[in-house]
Amino acid sequence: ENVNYIYRDRENAHAREETDRELLERTFREFWDEYPKKQNESAACRAWISLAPSPELAAEIIKAVKENKKNNKHFAEIKQMKKGTMPAWLEFDPEKLEGKVIALPKREDIDSQIAEHLIVELYSR
Repeated sequence: ENVNYIYRDRENAHAREETDRELLERTFREFWDEYPKKQNESAACRAWISLAPSPELAAEIIKAVKENKKNNKHFAEIKQMKKGTMPAWLEFDPEKLEGKVIALPKREDIDSQIAEHLIVELYSR
C-alpha cells in the first residue's frame, strides 16, 4: 500500500510538472504576442522556460512590454494613422496596436511598381 501511495504521488507530481510547463508556454505565448522585436522565437522560449517566471512575474513582464510599446515613438506614430490609409486586405486597431490579414492581396491591391517580367526572368535562369 505504501508503494502505491508513492507511485500516485509521482504521477501527481508529473501532472503538476506538465501543468507548470503548459503555464510557462502559455505565458510565453502572451509575452511573445506583445514583444515588438520578434527574433529567434525558439531561443526566446527556451530562455523564458529557463527563467520560469511565476504567474505574477510573467504578468508584470507582459504589462511592462505593453507599456513600453505604448510609449515607443514608432508605435505612437502608428496610433496616429488613419484607418483609411490601411490597405483593404488588412485590418488594424491602432489603440490595441493589433493587426490582422483579412484576405490575401490581389495584384491590383498592391500599389508598388513591380516589373513582374524581371522577376520571372530572374527565376527562370
